[in-house]
Amino acid sequence: MWAAYELAVRIGLRRCELLGLRWSDVDLHEGVLTVRQALQRVGGELLIVEPKTQRSARRVALPSWTTRLGWTSRMRNPAASRSRSRPPRSDRRLWPR
Repeated sequence: MWAAYELAVRIGLRRCELLGLRWSDVDLHEGVLTVRQALQRVGGELLIVEPKTQRSARRVALPSWTTRLGWTSRMRNPAASRSRSRPPRSDRRLWPR
């Protein structure tokens, strides 16, 4: 959850946007992430919804620390340093429930 906190604070993502991120929304080569959806509680149920406004759907530059050696593999799979597991599918959320 450290990475989630850092992203929220440093690039100004709203909590619902942060929780709606998928790996397909992150482009580590270009150093950007794209906000395409959000996770919201509606009627006591968690739903993936579109951002509230057109301006909320945006591309955000990632801080340089996100692409430093080793950080991205730990973010994708915290156990990566202990095992050789495959990276997650791109449609999976970054932050498990």
